[in-house]
Amino acid sequence: MNRDSNYNTYLGRLPDELYPIASVDGGDLLLISKKDLSIYYWFHEEDDWGIEEVSKWPTKICSNLKEYLNQLILLTPLTEAEIEESLKGCTVTITPTFVKIKNDIRAKEGLSPLTLEEWEKELNNSKR
Repeated sequence: MNRDSNYNTYLGRLPDELYPIASVDGGDLLLISKKDLSIYYWFHEEDDWGIEEVSKWPTKICSNLKEYLNQLILLTPLTEAEIEESLKGCTVTITPTFVKIKNDIRAKEGLSPLTLEEWEKELNNSKR
């Protein structure tokens, strides 16, 4: 999903509390809750608030992204060597919106906020 071009496409079409994080074939979306980081599935035919009379909330599928990723099924298990190879050169890209959401959660836990650079370092130094 191209964050910059697609975000405005969905303004007013899904709850403000949810943010699109991935496109799914056929025009559906995976969304993350800005409030508690739960993952939702948005069916474009059923959940599109841009269509008259539609106000159905997207379907919650997991409590967080880690839980969602752990539910994905691999056809064959990866070896440690394959996992290490796939992580080489891999980086996590974050946005100011991500930093705000994560720092809001940290504040509720009594923790100090991190800068964008600190979040990038944290996420890219702990890839598993």
